[in-house]
Amino acid sequence: MASLAFSSSIGLSITSSNAMVSDKYESRREGFSLGKTTSARKRDPRDSMITKVATQAPTMFPSLEKELAGDRNHVAWTSVRQERYEGELAVQGEIPLWLSGTYLRNGPGMWHIGDYNFRHLFDGYATLVRLHFENGRLIAGHRQIESEAYKAAKKNNRLCYREFSEVPKTDNFLSYVGELANLFSGASLTDNANTGVVKLGDGRVVCLTETQKGSIVVDPNTLDTVGKFEYSDSLGGLIHSAHPIVTDTEFITFAA
Repeated sequence: MASLAFSSSIGLSITSSNAMVSDKYESRREGFSLGKTTSARKRDPRDSMITKVATQAPTMFPSLEKELAGDRNHVAWTSVRQERYEGELAVQGEIPLWLSGTYLRNGPGMWHIGDYNFRHLFDGYATLVRLHFENGRLIAGHRQIESEAYKAAKKNNRLCYREFSEVPKTDNFLSYVGELANLFSGASLTDNANTGVVKLGDGRVVCLTETQKGSIVVDPNTLDTVGKFEYSDSLGGLIHSAHPIVTDTEFITFAA
């Protein structure tokens, strides 16, 4: 759990964390030279007021931006090495012979667009991962989901759609106004389906994100992107939950 540190102009430090903070407090307190004000009158036992004055500048704390950004060398910020992969994995131990089937997951897997790096874990372009178990063997594969946002970024070598925390840069005021119009119409919202994957009662597999346009049908065997999932209802709204309830006959989610 990360801690948030606040520093006032008089050098008072407050640390909030679920972890032990006593050692941190002692190390920060050593950066101050504290003095006491005294009075010539007889000390009253009830008078326990001691004024502490900081005579040195407070210790500098890391900026909140750096704290939120985290360690970019962490595996969570590592892009997949290629857009598509399939191969048998080496297994330590034994996989039960009765275990047979396919396990699918999706999530952010591509973090770089040209020289630009995403800054939020929800923004990476979606990678679909497949683990297939059969006769004690494990076949793995992954492929980038061919969303419009991903294809546009790949073609133009820059961000082209609004992601969770990222906004495309505009060239001038007119393009900025156009971007605002596209925001309200939903045209500039991403379809980067990196949040959830579900199997419908009819056998189709759909990858999801929090925008309705980001519901994308994929082939569970080849991992190919098939196309957009079309909802049959007439409800409006631009966003919805990427964690639906799925039965043999229904696909239920919430829209706004």
